[in-house]
Amino acid sequence: MIQFVFSSKFWYGRFVMALPIFALGMFTIPSSSESQVTATQSQFLPAVTSINPQRVQAQANFFAADVDKNEQLSLSEFMTFINLNAEHNLGQAASIRQFRMYKRAFKKADANGDGFVTKQEITAQAKE
Repeated sequence: MIQFVFSSKFWYGRFVMALPIFALGMFTIPSSSESQVTATQSQFLPAVTSINPQRVQAQANFFAADVDKNEQLSLSEFMTFINLNAEHNLGQAASIRQFRMYKRAFKKADANGDGFVTKQEITAQAKE
């Protein structure tokens, strides 16, 4: 049986997708002894099989780095985000950290130049 446990972290953002749920451990996957799946539960199974672990980890790192929970990262929060990503070998974060290129990466990721990096800006940067 799939259990859902809703918390304030789940409902925090308007753009929260199904993937952060897995990263935050908000529901459990059945063990092999619980093989019966209802029609309602089966609609969630494709999400389970299409998880990108790196994306899940990057989203979890974003939430961990966003200290003030405003869904955007200041330069200091961005540095924390890069360090967390580097620890998990995500993208080019290890190179950014090694060469202390935080400000340059921040400026590049901050597409609209408002002094903050949003999830959308990070996603767009990752696709380039």
